[in-house]
Amino acid sequence: MCHVGGCWYEYGSLGFRVLGVFPVDIFIWAYLYIYFIVAFYEHFLDEDKYKGKMSKNIGYWLSFALFLVILFLVIYLVNKNLLVVSNFYFIIILFMFVMPIITICWMFPSLVKKIAIQGTYFFFLSIVYELVALNIGHWEFSRSHVVGWIELFGFGFAFEEFVWLMLAVPAVICLYEIIADDKK
Repeated sequence: MCHVGGCWYEYGSLGFRVLGVFPVDIFIWAYLYIYFIVAFYEHFLDEDKYKGKMSKNIGYWLSFALFLVILFLVIYLVNKNLLVVSNFYFIIILFMFVMPIITICWMFPSLVKKIAIQGTYFFFLSIVYELVALNIGHWEFSRSHVVGWIELFGFGFAFEEFVWLMLAVPAVICLYEIIADDKK
């Protein structure tokens, strides 16, 4: 059982935890989730399917991501208490989801329709998955460390989780367009 941002996750099918805290399943799931979103977007919605090169920006973004991982590890090793941030889940959603979506949609309005189509489709899939996961006890939410509370079909979960389900796919597409694609 792992407590993250007001949610108690029941993970551990692989039994290995990174830094003794984070189940490795989370990292595998995150990679596959992002890969699935990008593959779906490229296949069904992106018109330029026969690109030859990736953006030159990808090296900068990978360096930035590596810097953040190293910074996290250094802080973790020096003083774990510095990593305790109230409403961290909501703050991450604002910076990693809302800002890229607003930026890309404002700079490249031609992408709004494609982002909205895929975002809506995945939002409904994600809501169904969330309700099933809550029903079978895969995870549960505590009201003590959340910004708000949503009740849907008799199941309660954090407002941050609802915002995550709504904005994760559009944010991934926007970040993909900034980092590796042609912004078209």
